[in-house]
Order: sequence, then structure tokens, then C-alpha cells
Amino acid sequence: MPNPVDRFLNTITMYRLVLYGLLLLLAVGGVVSATGAFSFTLIQLLTSVGILIVICYATNWLLATAYRVLKNSESALISALIIACVITPATTTTNLLAVVAVGILAMLSKYVFAINRKHIFNPVAIGVVVAGLLDLTGASWWVGSSKLVVFTAILGFLIVRKTRRVSLVNSFIVVSLAGILWLGVHDMRSFREVLLEAFTSTPLIFFATVMLTEPLTMPPTKKQQVIYGATVGLLFASRWMLGPFYSSPALALVLGNCISYVMSPKHKPELRLQERRQLTNTLYTLILLQLKNLLINLGNTLSLPCPIASRMSEVIAAISLSHRRRRKILCNLGLKFLKMLVVLSMLCWHYQSMEW
Repeated sequence: MPNPVDRFLNTITMYRLVLYGLLLLLAVGGVVSATGAFSFTLIQLLTSVGILIVICYATNWLLATAYRVLKNSESALISALIIACVITPATTTTNLLAVVAVGILAMLSKYVFAINRKHIFNPVAIGVVVAGLLDLTGASWWVGSSKLVVFTAILGFLIVRKTRRVSLVNSFIVVSLAGILWLGVHDMRSFREVLLEAFTSTPLIFFATVMLTEPLTMPPTKKQQVIYGATVGLLFASRWMLGPFYSSPALALVLGNCISYVMSPKHKPELRLQERRQLTNTLYTLILLQLKNLLINLGNTLSLPCPIASRMSEVIAAISLSHRRRRKILCNLGLKFLKMLVVLSMLCWHYQSMEW
């Protein structure tokens, strides 16, 4: 029988878990800022968050309309909230314009740096990197403060539990901590001091659980995810400079995204509805035609957003029957509607459609 945590996670979609979790984390940050613990005020934080939400939502809507693709509003909102956690809230008009630029760059990256309708880079990471190259602003990662570490860890645990990316996160943390400890010993610092600083004064937890786990920019298989996590962990902990580039968490993730794409090029499959059959009041079967070749692996999972009663609900789907006909794939999906969620039994197929 599922434990209380899993029962809760089964009632909420991945998008909304991240969205609501980030809102709560920023709310806690606002309360802490009201005590004078941060360099910005509560009003400045609320202003930055509000403007980022408007800018990211509007930019994503305009670009999706221009490129004639489906609009994912929750994805844009999540990106806006992550940027608010990474960039110090604006204290001047100039800083506010820089924050706006990061939001626009992040949304642009999802459409400009895309191959086969799949973006290559984590939108927030590439937005921060490009903003730094243009000398607009840099990432302070204020969310890594010791005052927020408990709340960040709780949110991170729920995200990792929901997405089942334990191997990915563990490989990243082990390798990054090994690198951080090695550099700490080289600087004549104690293990305890280095470890305490890594968990309470750096974005290690937030980065590993919120940003690294973005599905569209990670490899699909567990083995590849371990390699990906370890590679990003090594880049995260390293110190280097090459021309205008210097080591940073955002650049580590961008470079890791490049490696991920080389390991597993992605595309967005398009399905055409061939037939729908209602078996019971709550059970349906959909016959879908896949127009391009699709790699099918037994035991993999499918997760995608589905509009139900004007709301986006998560679908966990399975193919109960699949065969090729003239280079086309016919898929039989069984759907069971439970409240606002569509629940399906998964037999074979792998596809990742969640993004932020």
C-alpha cells in the first residue's frame, strides 16, 4: 500500500508539484527577506517574481503562436519562478531590465535552440549563461542560502520521488561532492567545513533536484542518466576559465545538456487519433497512429500533459498493443479517468514530454 507521501504525489501532476513547490519556496524566501536576512526586500522580491511571470508567460505565448506549437503555460511559469530563485531580485530599474532580459532569453531558447521540436538546453541555465556573456546580469543563486536549505530539501525530495530520478541525482551529488572536497583539501580546509558549506551555502540541492531533473534535456535511460549526472557534477565542482567562459552551475548544466543530446538525440513524436472506443463509463481505448519510427523499449514509461475539463492533468500511459505497418506504428492506449487524472497501465514505450 502506498505511503502517505506517495499517495499525495499520486494526486498531483509533475508540473503542479514543481510550480506550487517553487511558489511556497519563494513565499518562505519572502518571509525571510522581511527580517532583513537578504540584500533585497519583500517588495523587491514580489516585484521581480510578478514581472518574470508576466514576461515569461507572454513571451512563451507569442513564440508558441509564431511557431504554431502547443502552448504550455505551466512550463513558462515554472521557468519564471526558477529564474526568480536564481537571479537576485531587482533593486534598481537597470537590474529589473536585466531580470526581464533573462526571462525573455530563457523563453527564446526553447524555440531557437531546438532540433526536431525539442529544445536542447535547460531554458533557465542557457538564459543565465547568455545574460552573463552579454554582461547583463549574473546568477547569485540566493536560493542556496542556509535559511532555505530545509525547505529546498523537502521540495527536492518530493520532485525526485515523483520523477524517480534518484540515480541521476545521486550520481551528481557524489561526483560534485568529491570534487568540492578535493578542492577544499587543496585549500587546506577541513572536511566538515567544506561539506557544511556545500549543503548550506551553495545551490547544490536546488540545482540537483529542481534544475538537473528537467526531463527534456536529460538522457532517457538510467545508465545514461548516471553518466549525465556525474558529468554535470564534475563540471559543477570544477574551477576553470576559457576566454569569456568560466565555471558556474548554469554553464555546467548547459555543457551537460550538449553531452546529453549527443548521447540521445530527441524528437517530438506526433500521434494521429485513428479510433476511440468507450469500454465502460470511465475506461477508454485510443488507437493512435505514430507517423514516424519510434524506439520502443519494454517496461519504459510515458508521461504527458492532457487537457481535461479545461485543466492540464498528467497522463501516465501505456501501449497495450503496438505494431509497425509500412514504417508506421499503431498504438493502442487504455485510459481510465479518475477524478481529474487520467491513469493508464504502461506496458511499453518511452516518451518524455514534460518541460520547464
